[in-house]
Amino acid sequence: MEGEKIDKLEITQNAQQNVPKLFAELKKEAKVVEIDIQSKSKISSFQKELNRSSHQNFQKALGKVKNFKRESSSAAPCSRQPRSAATQVPKLSSQEKKTISDFFQKFENLSQDKTKFSDELENLSGEVKISKLTETICLSCIPKNLREIGWSEQELNIFEKTPSFRRNPISTHMYYQQTQALNSSKAKSTWGAWESKNHPYHELFSTEEEWLKYVTQISEAWKKYYSYMNSPSRIATTVFTFGMAGTTEKSGLEKKIDESKASLELAIGTKLMQLMNQLS
Repeated sequence: MEGEKIDKLEITQNAQQNVPKLFAELKKEAKVVEIDIQSKSKISSFQKELNRSSHQNFQKALGKVKNFKRESSSAAPCSRQPRSAATQVPKLSSQEKKTISDFFQKFENLSQDKTKFSDELENLSGEVKISKLTETICLSCIPKNLREIGWSEQELNIFEKTPSFRRNPISTHMYYQQTQALNSSKAKSTWGAWESKNHPYHELFSTEEEWLKYVTQISEAWKKYYSYMNSPSRIATTVFTFGMAGTTEKSGLEKKIDESKASLELAIGTKLMQLMNQLS
């Protein structure tokens, strides 16, 4: 009899100890469900905000980026050199760039929510995190950086913060003909120290060297075009042939300018797509 009383007492004590734990677990489970619902609600809201046109523009841009990445990898798998301007480079339209920017803004918002929800779940577990991986990319900085470089505009701000470039309705390359080429040193001095992280291209390229390769490609194409268009022999020939001579070479040099600029934009697009987990 005495033994039965002891057993019943132990059962009662265990039950009293387990009840609070049970309620704590139920409360934790309810919170997990709540967080899951909030997370799904955020994603659903994001999907509703994107119309059919946005999806189409995003898919077009993604296709161009994938093609650029594939061609770049096959041309220079180890050195990561920019693609040759002689290769056909599909240009991202202003609308496609804007769509990438809009998608990235939504992605960054969802990433912040994910971090918040993850922290809440970790707090529920009652475990203290010993360490947290340091973010190597400042996702929240990128939307501002894209605005600063004029990402959604026709021309990126590369050598100047407020570019003097003005698109001529008659000739889109008139500016490059009338203005001496700016070089990578000018671009570096415009944006300041790479290490400061105030550089708007800092989060868009792995290294300053990688960014400067694309900048140099544009500068070299611009320099060749300027030299050709302003050479005395070319001007004289143009006058005597009523502008018919040299049109093939002129078109080829213009194409190199266009494609070198397109390569820079596609390199940035590649980085953004990678951050959004759109590239394998």
